[in-house]
Amino acid sequence: MPVRDREDLIKPFPLWGALPPGTNPFQLIPALRDGDEVFYAPDSHASGAGSWVFTRFGDIKELYTRIEQLSVKEQTGVGALLGEALRMVPTEADPPEHSGYRGVLRRFFSNTPLDNLEPSVRQLSDELVQSVRDQGSCEFMAHYARRFPVGVFLRLMGLPESDLGHLNDLACTITYHPEYGEKARALRDIKHYLEDQIRHAEAAPRNDIISHIATAHIGDRPITEEEKFALSFNVFVGGMDTVSASLGWHFRHLAMNPDLQDRLRADRSMIPAAVEELLRVYSVVSSSRTAIADFEINGIEIRKGDMITLGTELANRDSQVFDRPDEVDIDRSPNRHLGFGYGLHHCLGAPLARRELRIAMNSWFDLVPSIRPAGDPDDGMPHWVGNIFSLDTLHLAW
Repeated sequence: MPVRDREDLIKPFPLWGALPPGTNPFQLIPALRDGDEVFYAPDSHASGAGSWVFTRFGDIKELYTRIEQLSVKEQTGVGALLGEALRMVPTEADPPEHSGYRGVLRRFFSNTPLDNLEPSVRQLSDELVQSVRDQGSCEFMAHYARRFPVGVFLRLMGLPESDLGHLNDLACTITYHPEYGEKARALRDIKHYLEDQIRHAEAAPRNDIISHIATAHIGDRPITEEEKFALSFNVFVGGMDTVSASLGWHFRHLAMNPDLQDRLRADRSMIPAAVEELLRVYSVVSSSRTAIADFEINGIEIRKGDMITLGTELANRDSQVFDRPDEVDIDRSPNRHLGFGYGLHHCLGAPLARRELRIAMNSWFDLVPSIRPAGDPDDGMPHWVGNIFSLDTLHLAW
């Protein structure tokens, strides 16, 4: 296959930056494959740089495995936002050190600890639903989708449940506020909060993640102070924005499709399959990599230093892999989507995220009648998209 030049493949990437009001970002995907399946998009990364955008499942899956040619370092922007030389490990750690950081957290996301956590998570979900049930309506993103994952984080980390409101406000500022100064202020506040909690855990360790992080070793050396914060913050933000974004899209779809909602209410055994299919159709994460070597893929010459966008939303709506890719079909099998990434950096918290999404459906189905949109469901579409695709608002009634 002949190698194609970057200059011949430049075009805009509408899934990065501001969107016109009421625009559903997922409806922009089919047009991205009109013509070139790989293109170079200027100004399509938080750094201000351009990025190669691959639109096909096979290319994206392969790029996830190119760990010797692609680096995850400096991808989150957290260090830059804080003005510190700080890495968010394990998210920004390449092999071989990546496995050591991941190993600190791995056991907390296995079945037994998650089984033990589940009753408390279900109680939290029920309490949040009950707080709005009698109103007959709510703004779902603010009252449930963003508060629920933060509450789960507090339980996972063994932190005071009374801090939910404060941390939710800070988390929303970091993720959704348009001004970088406000994002940085909220990030510093969370850093101070987590550092205080780490000190408490060091003084009186408990059986929770933050205590384990506070006293952990990487190989034969004690974990550093920066690494303690980075690991703690990774658990916080990793389960917060992705789960809240997924909840918004999933419940919007359920509200707009009463037949599917009725089917799931009647047969709860179908909920896990429904969650998987909704995770595929509404994939909310677009990550990036930096080339650390020159290489070629699909006729494209990638140069050292180039940025690459790995859009799960593009991979999981590829008609070459999924029949009727834009339709939700909960009977789809197999359903090997890339909603949680692939390979070495497959999302460590995926088992917990899946449980949260299943618990949320069961909780709402048990406690309120059939949900429906309150007003135009497109009014709450994202005003900006980038690494996370999240609804701004979602008004539901029942």
